Amino acid sequence: MKRPKTIDQKIAQFQDDIKYESKRIWLTSVTFIALGAIGFFTGINNTFQVRTIANFVRDTKQSPYNNPNLTSWTIMNSTEPVPDRIEMGIFDFMRADEVCKAALGALVFMMGLTGLATVKRGKAMAAQKNFQRVFYTFCVFLIFFVYQRKQVQSFNYVLKALQDGTLNTTNWDHVVANTHEQQKV
Repeated sequence: MKRPKTIDQKIAQFQDDIKYESKRIWLTSVTFIALGAIGFFTGINNTFQVRTIANFVRDTKQSPYNNPNLTSWTIMNSTEPVPDRIEMGIFDFMRADEVCKAALGALVFMMGLTGLATVKRGKAMAAQKNFQRVFYTFCVFLIFFVYQRKQVQSFNYVLKALQDGTLNTTNWDHVVANTHEQQKV
């Protein structure tokens, strides 16, 4: 027959559980802070390279992602002296994508800071308020994430139209305005 735990044993068990969960929350928060900072600074840094990448996409009709040809590309390789309508449109898509990445990184960073504040305070009401903050931050994160996914899908459709030859400077507005229609097909 197993004896029931005494009050002191139950309190000790709860304290051990709290320490374990606090350590997990701390580790997750530090991970969120690191990943958020990396995402934020990478997104900001990439916004300065978007003009060159847009020129690469327009000239070569290739995706810039995981493309070894992009590493040696410079503006001097451009076949046109000034950016045309297609290049500026691609630039707008890619810049919005990189700004969204930076915003997503900042939101993940804020969620990590809120988790650290929860562990630091260690009180029930403070933890509840911090959970509400993280929840609202996560909702904003989802809005930015959905918008970023839409930007990526639109960019991929424009790239496909550019590769097919169905995109030119005269029909840019029509193609871009109908990206959501074409993606459903």
